[in-house]
Amino acid sequence: MQKFLSFVFCVAAMVAGPSAFANLLVNGDFTQGAPQSGCAPGVTSFPGWTVTSGNVDLDSAAAGCSGIAPVVGSYFVDLTGSFAPYENDVGTIMQTFTTIPRTEYSVSFYFGGNPQWQYLPEYPNDSPIKAMNVLINGSVVGHYSVNTTGVAPTDAQWTPETFDFMATGSTTALSFASLNGMRSPSDFGPLLDGVDVNSVPEPGTMGLMGVGLLAVAAWSLRRRRVSA
Repeated sequence: MQKFLSFVFCVAAMVAGPSAFANLLVNGDFTQGAPQSGCAPGVTSFPGWTVTSGNVDLDSAAAGCSGIAPVVGSYFVDLTGSFAPYENDVGTIMQTFTTIPRTEYSVSFYFGGNPQWQYLPEYPNDSPIKAMNVLINGSVVGHYSVNTTGVAPTDAQWTPETFDFMATGSTTALSFASLNGMRSPSDFGPLLDGVDVNSVPEPGTMGLMGVGLLAVAAWSLRRRRVSA
């Protein structure tokens, strides 16, 4: 039965195509271009992503950094950089990837908030509410926020998030924009990790998998009857 199950899922994967299961983004876990040790504050560029405004921090649980553990890989992004009040720290990152018009895609990521403003009062902070917008081709498709009041310094309150969209062109631009530091300086912002984009399998593919699973169930029932 195990071999048959593997066959069913392999056939489904071939029908759906490789892009249905592979991340269409480059460096979705923010590990590429990260420092060998420590963290990188005030970043304005890194592999796969364009910092279209302000700057961001590449952070990790390593010594000398925040101590906040990433969910995927070894680094995550604080979308509000760490040079306030001297520079624009309200970061927005964007990546453009290939899409097929009129095809549905699923975006998943982990969202959190930097609570360390409570323990580092020497640095500016605008609000305990850490928030960001998600944009597709420049239009806001999602707003996310989290309250960091009273939260332990290494607790990002990571939350898995997902949404679907329909591609309208041969390329699509995905952006994540900080909303912290816009009205007053801040060194502590919304956190982002594990960004993944996949095409949504077509109903025919799901139907094929369903037929295969029904066949497995029938085969298993037949075996039980024969053995009885």
